[in-house]
Amino acid sequence: MTADRPTLARLREQASQARWVGHYARAARLDRQAMELAETLGLSGERTRALLWEGYSLRLAGEDDLALAALLQAINDRAPSADPADRFSALIAILHLSLKRKSVHFCRALLEQGRRELAESRQPWAALLDFLEGELAFRQGDFAAAWDWHERAWV
Repeated sequence: MTADRPTLARLREQASQARWVGHYARAARLDRQAMELAETLGLSGERTRALLWEGYSLRLAGEDDLALAALLQAINDRAPSADPADRFSALIAILHLSLKRKSVHFCRALLEQGRRELAESRQPWAALLDFLEGELAFRQGDFAAAWDWHERAWV
């Protein structure tokens, strides 16, 4: 089992390098391989992180639907070894994608889920959700509310 951890680290490094030079589709493939290896090794925290990065890579490659699929898998990982920051980052990425494509109701539900998860994990990351609340209000044409949420996010 430990012999494959260097392979996992190598895959993650290669994916990072591919993203750095703008080869997002290649990065996504490497992230998928890292996810599969982490799953094989029983490393659920590493699996969640690989799904998060696969989602980012796919989003950067313009593959929004595939990105959403990977990111949804990441936020639904409830394993104790899954880093709450990885799950929260996946939720934020989903919200960014959803603001362009999904209904207000769907986005509102995601924002509420994010606030619940922050309360449960006692993390101080509300500014990201406040900013996205502002983006949602802006999308709805409620510019005063958008200003208030954005101001709250930056204070």
